[in-house]
Amino acid sequence: MHRRVAQDVMGDPAPRSTLEIGAGSLNQLQYEPETGTYDIVEPFVGLLKDSPFLVRVRHVYADIREVPSAQVYDRISSIATFEHVLGLPEVMARAGLLLKPTGTLRIAVPSEGQNAYEEHYDDKYSTQLRERFYLEPALRGVDLKGRRALEAMCGSGQSTGFLLEIRRLLKPGGVFAFVEPHTGSLPDLARRVWYRLDRSFLPNERAVDVERLVRDFAGDFELLHVEHHGGPGYLLVLNSLIFRIPHRFKRFYAPPLIWLDSVLDRVLGKRLSCFVVAQLRRK
Repeated sequence: MHRRVAQDVMGDPAPRSTLEIGAGSLNQLQYEPETGTYDIVEPFVGLLKDSPFLVRVRHVYADIREVPSAQVYDRISSIATFEHVLGLPEVMARAGLLLKPTGTLRIAVPSEGQNAYEEHYDDKYSTQLRERFYLEPALRGVDLKGRRALEAMCGSGQSTGFLLEIRRLLKPGGVFAFVEPHTGSLPDLARRVWYRLDRSFLPNERAVDVERLVRDFAGDFELLHVEHHGGPGYLLVLNSLIFRIPHRFKRFYAPPLIWLDSVLDRVLGKRLSCFVVAQLRRK
């Protein structure tokens, strides 16, 4: 994905100006030649501060509307971002105005196919597993009656910036509940290898270190609850698309594996489970 977006400038010594929309932690820059100016649009500046590629960025904009109209580019790129943008027509129109007459817009988005994604992740077996092992533990002890709740997704697993934004959104005493793959487990060792070999994952995807989150944000959040889940059912039922298992086989193995996960929950613990469910309360 990243190489294909940069293909038009690879091996070309001519400097070209670039604007990247949704630059994240700047991992695209490892595929871009060090010629021409490079500006980015990225609202979560916390993702940038530890990146070794930040020195190559000329301007950082929080919104594409902040880019001056007089500033035009040879190329505008975006990798795994447009599928998350709500006002996509406006962003596309603005990008067109910021391109030179011969400029190009280079976009990469996940292409599993919406039908395949929904077929695997939204069927009754995946829904049953999520309700049992995701929602019940994540909301345990949280009274949502008469409360306002926000369900959000954070894609890269990086905490800096996201937790500060969550703190801003939460009232004092509000609860942030999340379900993520966690560090310090044997499945995480296998996951790291899988992430490097499988093109379904971005280079900066990784598991969450809950202990580090609690330590780094001790002044903002307190840990209320943490538990670990995830066995064969989590891997082969919820992630059947990632494992390339034909959906037609799922009805045969899903029920016994979901039952097996409920049994293994009692013995797996942090070291052998696949994901963590945690609740943090804003101070």
